[in-house]
Amino acid sequence: MRSTRFRSHHHVNGREKCSFNLSTYSLVVIVLLNISILASAQQRSTFAILTQIPDRYQSSTYQNIQLGFKLDYPNNWMKISETNLNNNYSNVLFVTPENQFPNLKSLFSITVEKFALCKQNTSNIASKSCTQTAMKMQNTRNIQEVKDLKRNPYVIDYSTMNTTLSGFPSKEITFKTSALGGLQKLEISATNNERLYTLTYIAKPEIYQKNIKDIETTIASFQIHK
Repeated sequence: MRSTRFRSHHHVNGREKCSFNLSTYSLVVIVLLNISILASAQQRSTFAILTQIPDRYQSSTYQNIQLGFKLDYPNNWMKISETNLNNNYSNVLFVTPENQFPNLKSLFSITVEKFALCKQNTSNIASKSCTQTAMKMQNTRNIQEVKDLKRNPYVIDYSTMNTTLSGFPSKEITFKTSALGGLQKLEISATNNERLYTLTYIAKPEIYQKNIKDIETTIASFQIHK
């Protein structure tokens, strides 16, 4: 089941000037440094600017049966890495056409975390209980992230919103930061059974606005296998 248009739901918090803690800022720095390291391991030609951009949205499909999801993404994006750490944390990274080695200006990721909170049980009751527990953990994490945003001196503004992802209740968090010359981030997450699925888009503000329609279309196509 595809998610509804994810910006049509009510806002939980209005936009306001705020801040989040330095650890979250450091995490953004670490992510971008890790991406640069991944990029350097590839041939430079891999990250050449893609000059032929389709006039209309044309997509390719990425499916991961093991992680239980699939999505459609613009075929001028490039998948640059796919990691799986002990089946408990998995991450798939894409870059958009604006990226050129070694400067990565825009990336989209799908992260799947497996909570060690449920025993293997195929009953519907056990599955529902597991999902509810994971949702509580997700909600706690979202609340903490918003608190962090309020405390960080680099954040310009932020907003949160209740929505759905692949038909599952989810939370969307967006914010702008002055760190690293300015970045804008969108994050939306949902749980199914013991897994937390998080889709993240982070980019320079001008690139963010340019690609947001494609990002919304990609997120709307995201499907969790039930």
